[in-house]
Amino acid sequence: MKLCDFLTKLFFLCSMQCICVFFISCNQTTKTQEKVFVVSPTKGSTRVSAGSAMEFTYNSKKQADSIVAYIGKQPLLVTYTNTNDFAVTMPTNILGSQTVLCSLFYDGVVEQHTVYVTLLSDIIPTQTQVSNIKAFNHDITAYTQGLEYHDGILYESTGLYGESTIRKVDLNTGNVLQSKKLPETVFGEGLTLVGDTIFQLTWKSQKGFMYSKHDLSEIGQFSYPTEGWGLAYDGEFLIMTDGSEYLYFYSLPHFTKVTQIPVYDNQGPVRQLNELEYIDGFLYANIYTTDDIVKIDPKTGKIHQRISLSALLPPQYHHDEIDVLNGIAYDKENNRIFVTGKNWPKLFEVKF
Repeated sequence: MKLCDFLTKLFFLCSMQCICVFFISCNQTTKTQEKVFVVSPTKGSTRVSAGSAMEFTYNSKKQADSIVAYIGKQPLLVTYTNTNDFAVTMPTNILGSQTVLCSLFYDGVVEQHTVYVTLLSDIIPTQTQVSNIKAFNHDITAYTQGLEYHDGILYESTGLYGESTIRKVDLNTGNVLQSKKLPETVFGEGLTLVGDTIFQLTWKSQKGFMYSKHDLSEIGQFSYPTEGWGLAYDGEFLIMTDGSEYLYFYSLPHFTKVTQIPVYDNQGPVRQLNELEYIDGFLYANIYTTDDIVKIDPKTGKIHQRISLSALLPPQYHHDEIDVLNGIAYDKENNRIFVTGKNWPKLFEVKF
């Protein structure tokens, strides 16, 4: 036999063996094992408070030897309540829509089931009325979107297309000391101060501006993939809202997203989170279209307090262009909190 004929035969035989192996492998991988168990919440509801136990049942003629459960990489405590019943204790530090992965072991086999749950806050927020301490004049044409206080000066962001500004305001008189107009194509939103730099969001343009606090000169821009509503600084991260129930955490100097957490009370998600202020370890947020401010734990997203400011602005100050409460500023040195609203003629020092 010639060498070339031998090589041709050898190649053909090797090819046939590979084909046989391929088909055998395909037949093996297409076999699926039928589920033995059906896992479901005992009470039907998939809404449960963080930190509490949720009861499950599994329907089967077999009994599981053991059960483990996780949310993400976090193991959960599993307790057996009956022959085919078990309870899973939910974590205290996670809220919102979550996936519980339950692994049931039996006869040397493991079977996995996923259950989708909604974790509510285990804290019932206190309901508080605000105390009015002092009133200051405020520019009635300012459609206030963001507010910050530092060394006797209010830094204010105003909105509306063609009218948006960044400005410095004298607290005691309400006079505008300096103002810079934004491009007519953007709608000014929340702002915060980090050192000597002012960060200002825009609504739908997915970009923000950076200014020197000394003369409001623009020193940079940054971008983000959502709408921009409120902004605060906790000493480490810039925290942003976009009108949903989420808080977004960004690192400096490049405005890089680090994480996001949902905000919940004991009833469910709290949406329309707007202007923000960081005070003594908590975030205070305006709820858009309302006269409420909520106190949020930024580590968990749980609401601890809901503050009503509905009676803050006396009827004699109302006018045709007046809009909702918006704007929270904190004087850390003197422990003072200031609030105002869109086109409000007054700014108030208040106590929560």
